[in-house]
Amino acid sequence: MPNLNNRLLKIASLINQGERVADIGTDHAYLPIYLRQNGISPSVLACDIGEGPLACAKKNVALSGIDGVDFRLCDGLLGIETHEVDTVVIAGMGGELIANILASSWAEGSEKHFLLQPMNSPEYLREYLYKNGFTITGETAVFDAGRVYTVLDVLAKPDSEKREDSFFFLGLLDPKNDCDRLFLEKQYKRLRGCADELSATDNREQYLYYFNAARYIFEALEV
Repeated sequence: MPNLNNRLLKIASLINQGERVADIGTDHAYLPIYLRQNGISPSVLACDIGEGPLACAKKNVALSGIDGVDFRLCDGLLGIETHEVDTVVIAGMGGELIANILASSWAEGSEKHFLLQPMNSPEYLREYLYKNGFTITGETAVFDAGRVYTVLDVLAKPDSEKREDSFFFLGLLDPKNDCDRLFLEKQYKRLRGCADELSATDNREQYLYYFNAARYIFEALEV
C-alpha cells in the first residue's frame, strides 16, 4: 500500500485518538487504511459518490487485511447518520463543492469535527463556514508534490469572534510560517491577477472585490 502523501498525513495528524471518521470522496481509501493500521480510529466510513472509486477502495482495504472500514455509496454526507461519526474529512475538492456538501446535509449545528482541504476558492469556503454556524479552530498549509494546500480544522458551532472581511482571505494562516506564507503568496498572485483582468472592464464591483482581497494578503505579508 502506498505511503500517505503529506496532505493526507497532515489531515490524519489532526484526528484525535478514538474518533470515528467519515472520509468523504475516499477514492483509494488510503486515509481510512492509515487510520485503522495505526489504531487512530476504531471505525472509518469510506464514502464516495462513484461506484468505480468505491470498488477501488474496497479492493485496497481487502489487500491491506484490516477491518473496521465500512463503505458507503453516497453523495457527500447523505446516507450517513450523525451518530455514526465524530470527525468528517472532506479533502481534495473545490471550496465551493465542500460548502455545498455541508449545506445539503446535517452538518450545521451538529457540533461535529470537520477537517476540510479545499483545492481552490478557500475564501469562499471560509466565508460560508463563518456565516453558517461553523468555527475554524485552526488552519495550516502543507507542501505536497510541488504544490501547497491549506487544511482547515473546523467545529460545527457558531464562531464567537467578530471576523472582518480580511479573514475570509487570510484565514488563520500565519505569514511567519514558511509554508503558510507560501500559500498566501500563491493566493495573492491569483487574486491580484483576477483584479488586473477586471481593471479595464465595467465590472467595478468584482474588480474591487479582488483588489481588496489581494490588498489584505499583501498587507499581511508585509508585516
